[in-house]
Amino acid sequence: MFIHCAIRPLPTRKNNPDKTVNHVLHIIIFICLGWSLSPAGGHSFDHELMPPDSIHIRRSAEGHAPLLKSLLEQNDLKAFYQHAKTVLTAINKLQHDGVMTREEACDMIWSLYLIGGAPMYEAPDYTSDQPWPYKNEKNNDIYSKARISTAISLMDINQLSTTLKISKRKLIHFNISLLSGIIKKIKKCISRIFTRMRNHYIMKSFLP
Repeated sequence: MFIHCAIRPLPTRKNNPDKTVNHVLHIIIFICLGWSLSPAGGHSFDHELMPPDSIHIRRSAEGHAPLLKSLLEQNDLKAFYQHAKTVLTAINKLQHDGVMTREEACDMIWSLYLIGGAPMYEAPDYTSDQPWPYKNEKNNDIYSKARISTAISLMDINQLSTTLKISKRKLIHFNISLLSGIIKKIKKCISRIFTRMRNHYIMKSFLP
């Protein structure tokens, strides 16, 4: 599948020395996800990601994270990724405003964790007569995964560390875990795609 996407320049912050690295990660994730429509398999939450409570960020009782978690438990990926777009837009606005309460910060971290670890849509089965259930979803899963790097690039680690009363090192470790988990998911998707292509051509070579 060919993905049409436009990558807009990300807002920069004077107090974010890693903005260039984050911009590059954003572009790599967007391009790779565009090439890697996920085939069947691997459609479960990525429990290898570092959960926020492992760095003492309490679960959100209010906000977006509880609804995201509920939709995941119901395996309603359409509704999950539709809501994820709303959540990521709200997170972007919060970060631009520069004012965030402890509750909002906790909700942001848990929401990013849930979106990052959520399974992607299953690719269409071209041997089936059944219509693909995600035909009209406009790659919401790909879009949401890519926007996580934008959210991370906009994070004011110093302020967030103060708000959450957590060391900057732990927050950076969490962000790295989140991004590496997404990249690992991409690698697995691409590996499966090439394996399918190789098997397809091997089978064709034996046909008359």
